[in-house]
Amino acid sequence: MKHGFGRLLYFSGDNKGMMYEGQFREDKYEGDGKYTWENGDIYRGTFSKGQSDGFGINVTPEGAAYTGEYLKGDRHGYGVQKAANGDTIAGRFENDEASGFGVSHFGKEAYVGQWKDGNFHGLGMYFEDSGKVQVAFFQQDVKDGPGIEIDPLTKKFKKVLWKQDQIAFWETLNM
Repeated sequence: MKHGFGRLLYFSGDNKGMMYEGQFREDKYEGDGKYTWENGDIYRGTFSKGQSDGFGINVTPEGAAYTGEYLKGDRHGYGVQKAANGDTIAGRFENDEASGFGVSHFGKEAYVGQWKDGNFHGLGMYFEDSGKVQVAFFQQDVKDGPGIEIDPLTKKFKKVLWKQDQIAFWETLNM
C-alpha cells in the first residue's frame, strides 16, 4: 500500500503515459501533488481521495490554464480560466462550469454578470468592441427581457426589450 511521498508512472492501461508525483495515503493521491497527462497537461495542487480537491493550477501545452478551487476533480469554487487565445473568465465555478457571478474578456469584448452552466444567465452587462454597453437579462447566452443599451459614440441611450437576442421594442432617451 502506497503511503507518504512517491512517484507513480503508468506504463499500460487507460492511464498509460501519465505520472503522479506527490503524497499518497492508502494508495490514493492525497495532499500536495503533481499529475502530468500524456498530452502534456499538468495539474499541480491539492488532492483528496485520488482527485484534485482544494486549490490547484491546471495548464496545457497550448497555453490554456485554470487557477482556482476544485472539488472531487471538477473546477468548483472561485477561479480564473484562461483559454489559449487569451479569453478569460474569472469568478465562480460549479461542476466544472462557470456558474454564479463572473467577469469575462473575449478579445475586445467583455461580460460582467451572472453565469449558469457555462452560459450567460441572469442579469449582466455586455461591453461590445464598438463601445456599446448592454445591460440585460440573459437566458442561455441570449438576451431576453427588458434592459438598456448605451452607445457612447452616438450618445444614444435606449430602453429596450429583447426577445431571443433581437430588439423587439426600443425607446431612445437623451443622454
